[in-house]
Amino acid sequence: MLTATQIQSAVNKSSSYYLWDQSGQRGTGRLGVKVLPSGKKQFVFRYYQQRKERFISLGLFRSRTNGMTLVEAREKMQEFSALLMQGKDPKKHIEQLAIEEKKIEDEHNEKGTLKELFHSYTERMKIDGKRTYKAVLVSLEKEFYPYISSDTKACDVTTNQIKFVISKIIQRGGETVSNRVRSYIMAAFNHGMKFDNDPRYFSLHSTFDIKFNPVNPIPRQKNAERVGERFLDWDELKRFLIDLNSDYGSFNMGKDFRNLAQLCIYLGGQRPYEIITLSWSNVNWKERFIIIERGLSKNNREHTVPLNELAYQALLNQYELSGDGKYMFPNPNDATRHALTCSFGRSITRYREEKQMAHFSPRDLRRTCKTLMGACRIDKQTRDRLQNHALQDVSSKHYDRYDYFDDKLEALIIWNDKLKDLIDYKPPSLALVPSLSVGKVTLTLAK
Repeated sequence: MLTATQIQSAVNKSSSYYLWDQSGQRGTGRLGVKVLPSGKKQFVFRYYQQRKERFISLGLFRSRTNGMTLVEAREKMQEFSALLMQGKDPKKHIEQLAIEEKKIEDEHNEKGTLKELFHSYTERMKIDGKRTYKAVLVSLEKEFYPYISSDTKACDVTTNQIKFVISKIIQRGGETVSNRVRSYIMAAFNHGMKFDNDPRYFSLHSTFDIKFNPVNPIPRQKNAERVGERFLDWDELKRFLIDLNSDYGSFNMGKDFRNLAQLCIYLGGQRPYEIITLSWSNVNWKERFIIIERGLSKNNREHTVPLNELAYQALLNQYELSGDGKYMFPNPNDATRHALTCSFGRSITRYREEKQMAHFSPRDLRRTCKTLMGACRIDKQTRDRLQNHALQDVSSKHYDRYDYFDDKLEALIIWNDKLKDLIDYKPPSLALVPSLSVGKVTLTLAK
């Protein structure tokens, strides 16, 4: 039998030659070493098929730290010998394994990446009319790509990897954000699990092959989700509205955002985003209402909101300010786009700090209206419809398509009268009124 010392001491010659193990067995192949003219020694496995001599290269004999040891070569030889004893050709077996491995590799390469999963999920959100699809994509890319490559196959992402990303968010003090990101990534993987079997995507070659959702074992941070409590009481609301209606003083809030804040409040707590993204084409001046279209509303349902006296006047003020463009609240840097809610939020912060008011945000204006309108004895169902909540009972969800315009108008008139008394409202002496013409609205002084 060959020894490592024997192999090591074998001298190279002008042509290659072999050293063989003398095992004494037949039909099981034989281990040998091919000594090359260069001095390198290569392990080979020799066997016969249909009386023809066949060789399989196993690897070079170890030189220092590189190559294969004699023990490793014998282990490989035993694998091939076992195949021969089973009547299998070791060379064909190797070729078949290579084909299968190539097939597995090709199938794996065709599987969707993390980047493709994020884009597929947010594209699905866009199709479903979810207005936050862009923000969700930005959030997922921002949080995950620094730690998990975008080219990673989605099916290869592990629970530990996701847990690590979420832990990084928590460590920087973003527990609430961590819950948001967790919900996004959970929904993305749920989408990926259904993607392969969804007939909508049947013609696509790519698949995700996600067997389970790796986010499932990761718990939410319960302490981070606190129900909002902040709302402006009557005195705070009075102070805020008087400031919004007064001559434009020192606090850093432009006329447009003052009109926006007033509209959100006068219309019973509409979402700032749904007002700031409106076009002037969404206003019916004659019938005095605005329409928040499906693509803008959070629950993807068209929402008609009547204009009471205060809201109508605020809208006229805003039209005088920016009525020449498409958007009700145009972006100051690009009139072809609407203003940003984050800019509105910063203006509220500046006002609050200058006036030294207790903390509140644009979201709290919605809660303020919901609460104080209840104090005006406006029933909860009407308030919910006025704020366009997604009602989940079967009747509301699937059958009831009535717009409850009269109910909403009645509630907004009650709210309007209460606010007028609260701030001692005096209508402008020279009120502007819209004059309608074909495809155009002009403002003229009332007689």
